[in-house]
Amino acid sequence: MHLREGLYFCIANERVVFLDLFKDRYFCLQSELDRQFQTLLSGQVDGTDRSLCEQALTDQGLLTLSQPCAPMPTAAVAAPQFSALTSLSAKVLLPSMIEATVFQVMSQRDFKRRPLWEIIADFTTPAQTPAKVRTPQALANCVTAFHRATRIVTTQDQCLRSSIAFVRFAKRQGLSAHLVIGVRMFPFGAHAWAQDGDCVLNDSLDAVRPYTPILVV
Repeated sequence: MHLREGLYFCIANERVVFLDLFKDRYFCLQSELDRQFQTLLSGQVDGTDRSLCEQALTDQGLLTLSQPCAPMPTAAVAAPQFSALTSLSAKVLLPSMIEATVFQVMSQRDFKRRPLWEIIADFTTPAQTPAKVRTPQALANCVTAFHRATRIVTTQDQCLRSSIAFVRFAKRQGLSAHLVIGVRMFPFGAHAWAQDGDCVLNDSLDAVRPYTPILVV
């Protein structure tokens, strides 16, 4: 059992939330389909009941049964415990800040010219600069340069674009970083940030903790 290509999910506040990357939209299931999907995830159904659940979800275009059955993974990332924004450097090199600004402008341009799924696909290709050991100073310099650059290129209400720019910038610096997209329910909301291990790199802990990761790349 596989989710169809481009579809991701998580369970937030006991509801299944899907992200359709190809259509750039989030959606939930009706109560009965939600129950069937969570039943399949639990592995507590087999035989005819399992087949009926799978068929119902396949009819909705969620599953593909053309491949051997396999578990459907949810987004995996460590629970955030720290924020790099609490350890900004007192000084930052001007070339680094200029480069961070360029990455933010490039990210804004990308969103005007390319679909989201294509931008996300870039993160599945090997990094040109191998990740090095994250030292506190290297991380602080990277985060500070990007943070200062936000004074030039606004990131208000642009968390996804900004986080994509940060991950690209961090990888350029030889640092490890992952893009995380999360959702919350009641009221529904979505948010994006950059994270490495249990450290949030471009946002505060209070800002990201209400969200359940649905996609990590």
